[in-house]
Amino acid sequence: VDPTDANHVFVGLEEVYQTTNAGAKWQTIGPYWNFFFPCWSQGFDGTSSAGFGASCPLTTHPDQHAIVITSYAGAAHAIVGNDGGVYDWPLNGTIDSLNHGTSWVDRTTVNTPNFLQYYSVAVGLQDKATLEKTAAGYTTPKTNATPVIVSGGLQDNGGSILISPQDTTMGSNFGGDGGDTLVDPDNGCNIVQEYVFLSMSKTQNCASPTDPYALVDPSKATTISIAPPDTNAQFIAPFAADHRKFNDWIAGGQHVWFNPSGFGIAGPSGWQSMIDLGAPNTVTAVASSDGFAIAGYCGSCKPGNYAGGVAFGQLGESSSWTTVSLADSGLPNRYIGGADVYQDTSNVTHYLLAFNGFSRRWTEGPGAGIGHVFTSTDGTAWTNISGNLPDVPLSTIKWLGKDTIVVGSDLGAFITFDATDTGGPTWQVLGTGLPMSVVTDIEPGPDGYLYAATYGRGIWKLDGATIGGIPSYAGSTSGYQPGQTTTSSLTPSTGSGGSGGSGGPPAKGKKH
Repeated sequence: VDPTDANHVFVGLEEVYQTTNAGAKWQTIGPYWNFFFPCWSQGFDGTSSAGFGASCPLTTHPDQHAIVITSYAGAAHAIVGNDGGVYDWPLNGTIDSLNHGTSWVDRTTVNTPNFLQYYSVAVGLQDKATLEKTAAGYTTPKTNATPVIVSGGLQDNGGSILISPQDTTMGSNFGGDGGDTLVDPDNGCNIVQEYVFLSMSKTQNCASPTDPYALVDPSKATTISIAPPDTNAQFIAPFAADHRKFNDWIAGGQHVWFNPSGFGIAGPSGWQSMIDLGAPNTVTAVASSDGFAIAGYCGSCKPGNYAGGVAFGQLGESSSWTTVSLADSGLPNRYIGGADVYQDTSNVTHYLLAFNGFSRRWTEGPGAGIGHVFTSTDGTAWTNISGNLPDVPLSTIKWLGKDTIVVGSDLGAFITFDATDTGGPTWQVLGTGLPMSVVTDIEPGPDGYLYAATYGRGIWKLDGATIGGIPSYAGSTSGYQPGQTTTSSLTPSTGSGGSGGSGGPPAKGKKH
């Protein structure tokens, strides 16, 4: 409410609304987007060289979370926070004939505070030949940094891409919501990006169309759907490549899916069902190494009546898959936020699970007071290696070789170097400079850096040499060996925010 005028009220839903007469009439000052309005249609018939929507006034990003009214520079302003960052509206801003505001300022772009919310990150090396065909003005980097392409999946902002070190600003090459991400470590232009509910799409040229009409003409598109035929996947559903066999992919919905063709997959029919968990069960985390795979799932996924389990087996062998309920395994009956699989130097397979939620003993229901990180060599007998970890939800877990494991939590990232210590591992904060923000994904890059996706503070990286090296990446020409690590010879760098303005408006989908 305007503190100087009780009849002047703002409401934020997906759009921003304003009334100046106590609700008798509302104006959509921040419309969902300008699609379908006259200002957007220019360009479809080739009459405008400025591009689609070039004459539209700026609107806010969809999905509002907060509004505050304040004064600065001698004037009153309404500041709104949403899935795209922070937008500024002069309290007496101008309105056009459609009752849309024309006075918005995008403070996220102007002040670059890196507010975007990442679900995932994946990194691949630059392939010069591919980039020369897909990215205008490609130049060979003039620094000693390994040339990489950093991709990520963003809440309500599609997929982001950064060709580093040439670019200083992220672009957007996938629209809508962006979920999980998979990238070829040898060629960062080979990307799989999820929209929502396991609707996966692949590109093999950075999703950079050579024809400007590829966005509206499917015959010219360079991105195709490879979504598994699943109708009961999570809003943000998981998928991953096998650590040792990069062309073997695992994905999870109501089924655990297997793709044996990597980026050679031609469409949805390329997936094979390993196991049908049955409705309403749905997978929340997956991982695989040398064909040994694990998938955490839940049926009732809500606190209070949560019911979950773990499925494990070998990719390509559906008869090998079995399930065990969390209650029967002694694991916390809570949401499984992350999983990983690795082989030690004796080639013994180890499974890792990271649990979301809180384990405090005053938390109601099963799973209280049990912990967050568990390991097993058979998928049934589990050991709690939570140690001194803070009692906060975990979203991701990665083995980095030997006894080193990292996790991403609601309180940043943590690492242990003695995961197999019989007395229990000691955990510590991972690196320095990472914001105390939710870390949703941690991935080793082919350049010797460890990358972290945060929900609200962009993408950050840490030189792997500072933590004793990181695993050789799956799919690399050098291969992935048990216990093998690779260290970076580059100069250590501080974490750098990765979120900037997107390359265009999001083709946003309905939220649930």
